[in-house]
Amino acid sequence: MNNFNFLETTKIIEEKYTQIEFFKDKNNFREFGDYWFVEFLSTYTSNNVVRQIIDKHLLEKTNIDFFSLASKSFFQSLDKDLIDRLYTIFVTNYQFLTNITEEEFNIANLDDDEIVKKANAMHRIFFEAHYSKDMTKKDEENFNKKYSSKSLRRKYRKLQRRLVVQLSSIFGLVNKQVKYCSNKTLELFNQQRLRNKNYIENTILSSRESDKVLNLKDIVRTPEQEFAEKLAIMNCYEKMAEEDNYTWSFITMTLDGEYHPNPTKGSNHWNGVPVYESVEILQKKWARIRTNLHDNQIRVYGVKVAEVHQDGCFHLHALVFHDAENFNKITKIVKNHFNSNENQAKIELNNGNASASSYCFKYIQKTLSSDVAEKSTIDKDYYTTMKNQAMRQACSVRALSFFGLKKGLITKWRTFARNYKREKSLSDNVILSNIITTNDLYSFQKLADSISLETEIVKTSTGTIYKKILGFTFDGIKVLKELFTLKKKPEKDDFHVDFSSHNSTIKKNYPRKPFGPSQYLKYFKRKATEKLKFMGFIEILT
Repeated sequence: MNNFNFLETTKIIEEKYTQIEFFKDKNNFREFGDYWFVEFLSTYTSNNVVRQIIDKHLLEKTNIDFFSLASKSFFQSLDKDLIDRLYTIFVTNYQFLTNITEEEFNIANLDDDEIVKKANAMHRIFFEAHYSKDMTKKDEENFNKKYSSKSLRRKYRKLQRRLVVQLSSIFGLVNKQVKYCSNKTLELFNQQRLRNKNYIENTILSSRESDKVLNLKDIVRTPEQEFAEKLAIMNCYEKMAEEDNYTWSFITMTLDGEYHPNPTKGSNHWNGVPVYESVEILQKKWARIRTNLHDNQIRVYGVKVAEVHQDGCFHLHALVFHDAENFNKITKIVKNHFNSNENQAKIELNNGNASASSYCFKYIQKTLSSDVAEKSTIDKDYYTTMKNQAMRQACSVRALSFFGLKKGLITKWRTFARNYKREKSLSDNVILSNIITTNDLYSFQKLADSISLETEIVKTSTGTIYKKILGFTFDGIKVLKELFTLKKKPEKDDFHVDFSSHNSTIKKNYPRKPFGPSQYLKYFKRKATEKLKFMGFIEILT
């Protein structure tokens, strides 16, 4: 941009942004300038003048007004490339903010304590709206599950993660300096990991059959076990391919440039589609490819991995086992779904230098938890793995999925391996024990047809119907798994007063009962004004 005048640019920015409902409030606009503008500068520049201003702002925790920085002495210290990016992001991308409501802007900037408070308030509001004297105790329990504070917190957090991803794309916070995802997205991911860890450490399982009590942290599946299972599946694929005389190819699929928010190469012509929506487009392309392969009677099996480009846009890798004679047909089908663009779809035939398992090893590593990734000898970039996980969580994308195996094979494998020792005749079977202990999925699949799962149909409080696995039957032997109930680990000082009898007693570690309808109504009479404060969030959550 020649003869760049930042004062004129700030005027353009103010005119455009104040057309958006949220920014008509000048206080919101100043707060916006404070957070997003500082984030932009801190990720893009190492200039000493800029860093001093940002560090002073962070140290003193004062507002750094977007327009107070519009002075020649300040912006003359910025290089031309930074000014060009500043103009592109704040003037060109502003149009994508029109799809974000004021409520959503507020949610994106909440801390987790505020999310918890809003979820609690919304739970009370929903209860008052749905409560009637005809409600049975079962209806009340179902309502509390469907509109519980816990479920509402999940909805708020999911919405917040997605909004932060989109705002980070709009303001260019994922770039050459900060790759894969923004610092805010990574921060939200780490907060969720900490919550998960605390939940696991403070939860116990109580058996429904006996007095057995287990700590959840002692039996939850570890990353090492997950890694071993994935390698077992890959080894199974290799043995299947050897039996079928198949080779394998490696496919990489990405989206057109218009779906990349801040590409590292070439010009930026992003269409504003959020990353969590563009990845669905890519997933649908892969689904149509598999459908076309099936329609053309081309048998394939393998593994698919979702990863993130440096600009935050997703791409897919797929390792596909197939008949060597079908390579050209597969290539044609894949290319047809990507307009024959060489940069969008690449397919490489196995050159014989490496096995499929070793080729996939690093991709499997990147899908595991941080503890395993940190120990990896291949993926030395710890934060690359962490940021990929953060983006997959924010966009609800499965990291790794297998295809082409017998339907239900993995479920049968897990159910059998966890419960076969409950039947002595099976645990004493040397062949079966050897298959399980050596993770020999290839041998197990030959037995899978003689294994049937014992299930029951369950309907949740939200109306969802699913099959609950109770156990399995093998060679006429029925084995049911031991059922447990999840409970919060009791606190040492957790006492509850029991008023059920005339003489009140104190029971240690007794769970407190939730509010009943009458207590709720009394609460609402005292807190009626709280309802009006949060009513604006009902449309988002329903």
